[in-house]
Amino acid sequence: MKMKKNKKPLVTVLIPVFNGAAYLKEAVQSVLKSTYRKHEIILVDDGSKDKSKQLCMRLEKKYKRVRFYGFSRNGGMVRSLNFGVSRAKGKYIARLNQDDYGTKTTGGSSEVFGKQ
Repeated sequence: MKMKKNKKPLVTVLIPVFNGAAYLKEAVQSVLKSTYRKHEIILVDDGSKDKSKQLCMRLEKKYKRVRFYGFSRNGGMVRSLNFGVSRAKGKYIARLNQDDYGTKTTGGSSEVFGKQ
């Protein structure tokens, strides 16, 4: 008898960042600590003036499931989200704000969108 493999879909957790250095590390770690393990995290910095960009680079270097992209000038959250969606590899996309925390079971916010 063959056993079925648990084929959970990849979920992209998209975190737009703007001057969020104070909370960003905890937001990313909340996703990494979730019980749902098949995910990637995309950080998109939108021209932050604080140390967010440097923190994003450190998080990308430390965790293999984190990818970072940054803009030099602020263009707004919609641009950041659209850019992140264009880089997402997941079947589903969950959006998490830089100052939010994912739950232990979901790892992301309740805003989950199907990828086209």
